[in-house]
Amino acid sequence: MTLKTFLLGTALLCCAAAGYGQGDSLEVLQVRLAPLNLADPWTGVIQVGVQKRFTERIAVGLDYGLKCRLDTRYRNEEREDYRYYKAKAELKYYLFLRRYNYTNFKRPYLAVQAFYFPQHYRKYNDWLVTPGKDYRYEYSDIDRIVSVASLLAGGEVVRNRIVLDFYFGGGVRRINIRHHMVGAVEATYHDEDWGAKLDRFEGITFRPHMVWGFKVGYSFRK
Repeated sequence: MTLKTFLLGTALLCCAAAGYGQGDSLEVLQVRLAPLNLADPWTGVIQVGVQKRFTERIAVGLDYGLKCRLDTRYRNEEREDYRYYKAKAELKYYLFLRRYNYTNFKRPYLAVQAFYFPQHYRKYNDWLVTPGKDYRYEYSDIDRIVSVASLLAGGEVVRNRIVLDFYFGGGVRRINIRHHMVGAVEATYHDEDWGAKLDRFEGITFRPHMVWGFKVGYSFRK
């Protein structure tokens, strides 16, 4: 999901919000922030999202995270010109509604989430290991694309239009790495760092993925 895709999806949700006011709270749209993503010292982002309930049970959310690393002590000096963003799309199914009054209620849910995290950076004087040959390169421009499919469980607590959304879950992470080397020479690979780094290999790798966190939002209602 690129920024253009996110903006288009947001516009579509806003258009849908103009035509739908269904549900117990007459909720039109939620605008949401994910504070923990900003606190990540390695791949921090400012993540902003929107969510729209289309029925009593179903909601769709879109999130976009723009690169923002606050603590420079954790900058990875190996990765020059490090560029990335994070995008999420989520489909929620609410299990039941526990309402205390017109503005205060809880909504537990299950959700399916897709996460897309493309990264691009340059590394100097490192290795590329392939099944047939190993290479030592002067530098390489590396594309590292992470995509994740997860199943989540969570709950929304709404108090006077302020939304707290807590969630946890897991899924499968797919990592696709591609090198564009300059000054590569064939050599015999030896591990210098007590453990091979994933971006010394090309191709697709699958790994388990765990997710947890919370979001803070504001609910617009009619």
